Amino acid sequence: MSHDHPQIPITLGPLDRMSEHGQQTLGLVLGAAGEGCMACAEDLLDELTEPAAVGRLVEITRRTVAQLNDGTLPGALTTGSPGDGEDFRLLVRTITEAADPAAAAAQMPTARRRAASRTAAAVLASYAHTSHQAARDRAAAGTPTLADACLAQARLMTTWWRHQDPESEVHEGWRRASGETDLRAADGEQGAVYLLGAVFHALAQEEGIRDDIHALPYTRALPLIRDREAVVRIVKKFVSPPAQETTGTAVKRLAIDEPDAPAFVVLRLWADLVCAAHAAACCYQGPDHECTLRDRQAFLAPYAHAAA
Repeated sequence: MSHDHPQIPITLGPLDRMSEHGQQTLGLVLGAAGEGCMACAEDLLDELTEPAAVGRLVEITRRTVAQLNDGTLPGALTTGSPGDGEDFRLLVRTITEAADPAAAAAQMPTARRRAASRTAAAVLASYAHTSHQAARDRAAAGTPTLADACLAQARLMTTWWRHQDPESEVHEGWRRASGETDLRAADGEQGAVYLLGAVFHALAQEEGIRDDIHALPYTRALPLIRDREAVVRIVKKFVSPPAQETTGTAVKRLAIDEPDAPAFVVLRLWADLVCAAHAAACCYQGPDHECTLRDRQAFLAPYAHAAA
């Protein structure tokens, strides 16, 4: 028996290729799954075979789960045993690595695309149930995720550093290297913020920090920033908040495709200089002290407006 579910409107970008039927079917699947009704979604999934529609369904599911999990993806969405759900996880990893899910879906036989769509709809439907109500309330209220908080701290720290060392050679280094990237010469600071925020996020997860980002011992980020393989691994897995997708895509492409390129080397150096400058400026120096973000808040407060 079918139920009355909304049809979610699908907005296409200038490069998207999806038929009108694909848009309508995807909108109906999203409406049913978004209300937790997998039975109605199942009735439509056999028709959802267009690579662009399958890729968009996985993309929306991934974004929804990340928003309801404090900006991170559960491991089950990216890794697992071969078999059930593997095609869905492949597309999730494709999106996280800033590649095109529609292109990846187009390489799959129709049966595998259907399997990926079915898993995506089931995951989306599961997150519509009451067990996730508190998470949905936080997302609806616009409560910042852990990823948002880490990027905000990285932005604030970078703004402070820029005022301390406005003539740093890293700016000229980025100007020379940026021609190789999708980032403009003026976007180097955003790239460095993204990289530093991603490292903070990985460190926060490692330390078990979820709510009080100010408890983060940020100096532990320095060995990670200086380890090329570690930085590439972190950036590759970091789930970009929607507002950071453009910068995130450019930085991810550098990290994955050209980790030794001058542009990525400069971004790592930039993040290193910011983090090291804060560690050197900490006024609580001592043999047993490990500087946290909380130790820096009084010094950063005057720069909050400039970092906004």
